[in-house]
Amino acid sequence: MSSFALPDPLPEETPALQALVGVLCAQLQELEQRLAWFTEQYRLAQQRRFGAARETSPHQLDLFAELLAQAQAAAPTVAAPEPAAGNALDGMPEVPPQRRRTGRPALPANLPREAIVHDLPEEAKICSCCGARKEVIGESRSEQLDIVPPRLKVLEHIQLKYACSDCETGGVSTAAKPPQPIPKSNASPGLLAYLVIAKVADGLPLYRQERMFTRLGFALPRSTQANWLIKAGQLVQPLINLLHDELLQREIILADETTFQVLKEPGRAAQTKSYVWCYRSGCGPPIVLFDYRETRAGQHPKTYLDGFTGYLLTDGYAGYDAVGTPQGQPMMLGCWTHARRNFHDIVKARPKGAAPGLADEALAYADTLFRLERQWKSCSAEQRHALRQQFSVPVLDACKSWLDRYLPLTAPKTLLGQAIRYALRFWPRLTRFLDDGRLPISNNQTEREIKTFVLVRKAFLFADSPAGARALANLYSLVQTAQANGLEPGAYLKQVFTELPQATSLAQIEALLPWRLSATALGSA
Repeated sequence: MSSFALPDPLPEETPALQALVGVLCAQLQELEQRLAWFTEQYRLAQQRRFGAARETSPHQLDLFAELLAQAQAAAPTVAAPEPAAGNALDGMPEVPPQRRRTGRPALPANLPREAIVHDLPEEAKICSCCGARKEVIGESRSEQLDIVPPRLKVLEHIQLKYACSDCETGGVSTAAKPPQPIPKSNASPGLLAYLVIAKVADGLPLYRQERMFTRLGFALPRSTQANWLIKAGQLVQPLINLLHDELLQREIILADETTFQVLKEPGRAAQTKSYVWCYRSGCGPPIVLFDYRETRAGQHPKTYLDGFTGYLLTDGYAGYDAVGTPQGQPMMLGCWTHARRNFHDIVKARPKGAAPGLADEALAYADTLFRLERQWKSCSAEQRHALRQQFSVPVLDACKSWLDRYLPLTAPKTLLGQAIRYALRFWPRLTRFLDDGRLPISNNQTEREIKTFVLVRKAFLFADSPAGARALANLYSLVQTAQANGLEPGAYLKQVFTELPQATSLAQIEALLPWRLSATALGSA
């Protein structure tokens, strides 16, 4: 906006004064628009810094109450399994459901228990009336939760040697020692698993672990720990490669990325931001893979997903456009959470107590879609596809008409204008979930996975080298994939570090895929 100075003296002719007033009014209107934009951005920044992170609107406009009721009535119910033939409970009266207890929860039955018997002193076992010895007639039981602190122990490998006592030409035979996860190291599989879980799952920086080991009786330098973690990350690379190959065979992949600082990247300053990309399977046994890259360029997901021909669900970042081919593979899906978030930012930027506006109407369309999906959570893919055609399509049609209606009425640089244009730009992707009942409508799963990395990153802040960053990505991948498949990650990693060094065939490595192991087997290992 150029500055405007009043002429001195002011013109006396009416047409000249009218022209001057017109210029001043245009300048005032531009200033008001700029002030509204800065005010909007200021309120949004304040809310993001000090406000609640939960994306809820104070005004929930229910524009589709009747449709939601019809959808709930039309959703098929999941039938309870019929009792097996010959069941001992057949013919017995039904037991009424127990009310949910609101007190202290019971301790899990699978935890090991140690009995501590409290007995009376001998003199108290004599009856004060007749002098006879009292007998045990019962007992009272109560439980306490205890913990065994970690302790160090030494595994001493003894390799027996044999020789013939009758001759000197037979030589000496020594019992073989199984291959270890880190050759010529005193790190056991259990110790490596402990270090990985403390670093990756619990976010404990290595200098804190160094203090913990010192208290346990052995000072384990952080440099040694870092070296072990890098080698552990390199050790599991064959397993990561198998998971990557399996991921590319899936029909649905969800992707997201976040920043990560790596200090000693060649040719780059220590303060330069690098990136960790997260890829999650959208069908089949869960696979969660993290991939470290120096930049956010689109060539990285393009290279990582080379050969993938299914559906790819991402946010609106333009870098993912490089993944697509002229043949339209993979098919790109849009995230309704990101489309909704743009309108919710408008609600955040409003003054407190403001009446509902256009943004609340847009939120009502998105919220209706999410409410419908929650109603159909237990449905099969075929059932969900049919229900979407019946109930989601009318909501999408109404939303599209609303967007087209208000597009020419909003300035492009306002929050509302940006939100409307974002939704229209990605509308084909946002509606593609109608093609298949298995397709999710949001990228929330991947955001939750990558949030675990973000929260732990706040503790250790950075990686020292690219080798450390790649190892960290591999270890994160195994921990998150194990947890997604219902495994205890520490027990799973211990088995991986034990058996992977001994694997000599592809089948032996495939046997370590998380969905091929049971939680019961890991618990007893």
